[in-house]
Amino acid sequence: MLPDTNPANLHQGFTEYNDIFGYKDYADGLSNLLIGLGGSVSVVVDGEWGSGKSVFCKQFQAHLKEKQFPVLFLNAFQNDYETDAFMLLVSKLSDLIEPEIEVEEEAKENFKKSAAKVGKALLPVGSKILLRCATMGILRGDEFDGLDGLKSIVQRSSEDFGDVLEREIASGITDIRDREETIDNFKEKLREYVAIEFQKTNKPVVFVIDELDRCRPNFALSIIEALKHFFDTPNLVFLVYANLNQLQAMVKAEYGSEIDGQAYLRKFFSIIAPLPSDDEKGRRNEKYIKHMCNKFTLCEERIRGQYEEILLSLCNENWSLRDINSIITYISLYLMASNNSKVNVSIIVAALAICKHLRPDVYKRLKNNEMSYVEFHSEVFGN
Repeated sequence: MLPDTNPANLHQGFTEYNDIFGYKDYADGLSNLLIGLGGSVSVVVDGEWGSGKSVFCKQFQAHLKEKQFPVLFLNAFQNDYETDAFMLLVSKLSDLIEPEIEVEEEAKENFKKSAAKVGKALLPVGSKILLRCATMGILRGDEFDGLDGLKSIVQRSSEDFGDVLEREIASGITDIRDREETIDNFKEKLREYVAIEFQKTNKPVVFVIDELDRCRPNFALSIIEALKHFFDTPNLVFLVYANLNQLQAMVKAEYGSEIDGQAYLRKFFSIIAPLPSDDEKGRRNEKYIKHMCNKFTLCEERIRGQYEEILLSLCNENWSLRDINSIITYISLYLMASNNSKVNVSIIVAALAICKHLRPDVYKRLKNNEMSYVEFHSEVFGN
């Protein structure tokens, strides 16, 4: 079988076996920080693509649960097709409590009902005003019924358009005020709902959001903005895993290149916690290659050691953990297909695996007999 390309037993937290990068001390410090922060906070764990954020995310969730934190999880990228960030977050929060007594059931129902009212209130006010003005105030947005409605408008359109516009704008202002009250009521019900779980553990609820940086820009930013505008409540901490550089690029893509993406994100994230890593990426990659090669069970130890040595010699700091995963998967596929062949071709297999993932152009030329071995050797080994 293929080696697991994620460290084994991630849901056990940080064990001696799977804590490859020595994250446990960092995890202890981060969990203590979450307790000490008290009020509503949004924390972003920043790391480059392929740096191991999702691996740490899974391990840290288990670590938090061991310490009796209530934990919720959302993979933002898997829900990228959604259009309503607010209701998506509400749906995950509704899983927080499994009511055991009447007061818990009541708090959960009040939370869901208040959320439904916010969802309705967030419907655009401007479009309603324009439609009603266009029909001279005779019809509301849901009253237009085709030709019969149009005839009715013509017959009843003696009222001055300016008067209609003035009245409808006043009505829109009332709608906005009502919406603010609805949102305030939701926040109060959310506070009561979260407080029930907090009282059980004396730990804040930690809402984990992973892979936000892989989402559509408008969807990712709508989630970030919703956290601040609607879910800012005591004892609810949002822990977001993302590449900040990518989020900043999303801000510019959505709001214009003149926007300071870093300053914009600071409005929404209270704390930036860089994912810990070795001083040099090469050291991190070395640890990971050794860990993954140790999982090869389809070849003898001597061959396994050769693969490790070759990969370590060819690896550079530009390789991400995802790159290493893919390369080792290709090697594993060869080992499965070769039926534990006694012929030692480890250096060729490793070179081909690297080319297939990192240099598909070279791999294709080699496959089509469009380059010599000398050229291939030069491309891979640089000499």
